[in-house]
Amino acid sequence: MTGDINRQRNFLNEVLPSAKDIDYLLNRIVDGTGRHLPRELTRVFARMIDVQRQWHEKGFPSPTGKALFIKECNDDALAQVSADRLRQTIYAEYPHLKPWIEKPAGGKAEHSSATLASVWAVADATEAARLASDLVAIGVLNSQPSSEEFAYLIPFPYRPAVNVSAGRSTRPAPRKGNAAGPSQAAVR
Repeated sequence: MTGDINRQRNFLNEVLPSAKDIDYLLNRIVDGTGRHLPRELTRVFARMIDVQRQWHEKGFPSPTGKALFIKECNDDALAQVSADRLRQTIYAEYPHLKPWIEKPAGGKAEHSSATLASVWAVADATEAARLASDLVAIGVLNSQPSSEEFAYLIPFPYRPAVNVSAGRSTRPAPRKGNAAGPSQAAVR
């Protein structure tokens, strides 16, 4: 089975819960640069094993069929790996960007430069686009070339940790003279 990708895929799909197959997991570990994060997949599986063991110890039902995990294991594992990656890798390497990464918390994953300007409380969409380019470079934001207004997306590996959900942000653009500005916001 080592050299046969189809057999590997079939095996993984058998042991994972039906609604959360290997493609689902692989889509959840792609950062904003389009790179898969293989270490995070390993961490997801390790966490799923821990969660399944905890559920078993508490007397909850076992997975059915050939599955080794119940569906709740995926969600818990992805959330934990998201938080760990943000804290242990991104914040450790880019502490100066932490305020900008955290500000969308509780909001939506898709943004325009104008909605990011509002979320980040910066002067305008141009300043937001400049800040967004820093986050795109490290993979925390995905820049989506499009004719539409919404050009930025928080990728799946960071959504649980940042606490954002799918959908487009509708935050209004900041009013002139009311923005906190990058130097003031970064100090907080």
